[in-house]
Amino acid sequence: EMNLSNISVLFSPFLFITPKCSIDLYQKGISIDLLTGHWWHYSYFALKEIVNENPLISKDIIKSNICEIINRINTGTALNFESTYCLKFLQFIRDFDIELFKMISNGIDKNKISENWDRCGISKKGKQNADMCLQKFYNLMSETD
Repeated sequence: EMNLSNISVLFSPFLFITPKCSIDLYQKGISIDLLTGHWWHYSYFALKEIVNENPLISKDIIKSNICEIINRINTGTALNFESTYCLKFLQFIRDFDIELFKMISNGIDKNKISENWDRCGISKKGKQNADMCLQKFYNLMSETD
């Protein structure tokens, strides 16, 4: 309580560690940023924890992050898809609330993703993983079409 005025935003690692406290702070007006760089595993595990803690408030948190999620995917590179956690994050949202997932899916621009794809340094093996995950991503996004 004493430091509440010093906090402006909570990031996904904090949500993962203390989901109850994070939700309490969100209800007191502190913003929550579900995304942490291209480290989708933090976002995925944080999302799981807050949904387990309070599904109703979690919907509001996801909704408040939809623009950022769309932007991160549309402006991301192959690094976003090097591991499967971006997909797991999106699949979790789909399974949790299909309407929120549709909002994200409707904002995805495949042309922007293609334009940014190779704008990163990624290993040959990482690129292969990313290419495979990208195809799975496109399949996931087409589930709402």
